[in-house]
Amino acid sequence: MTLVEDIIQSLPVSALFDDEDGVFDFETDEPMDNVSSMTHFLNMYQVPESMIYLNDGTQVTIVHPYHRYKLVLDAMGRGDFFHHRVEAEIVFDD
Repeated sequence: MTLVEDIIQSLPVSALFDDEDGVFDFETDEPMDNVSSMTHFLNMYQVPESMIYLNDGTQVTIVHPYHRYKLVLDAMGRGDFFHHRVEAEIVFDD
C-alpha cells in the first residue's frame, strides 16, 4: 500500500465499510435531534468532506476510494434525545 492508502485505511471511517452489521448505536451527554446526531456520528468516524457524496441532514451517502459501493447512512432516535442509531445500507452503482 502507498502512504495515502495507509492513511485512508487508518481513518475511523474505513471501519464503517468493513462492518457487517451496519447498525451503530451510541449515546451522547447532550440531547440531540437526528440531524445533530448524524453530524456527531460523522465527526466520531472522522468522515472527510471529500467522502460525502450526498448530505440530506438525517441521511448521508458516503463513498470510499477503495470500495466499489456507497454507504447510505440513516440517523434515527432510540426513544429519547440521548440514545441514537445510525443504520448503514450498501448501495451499488448501476
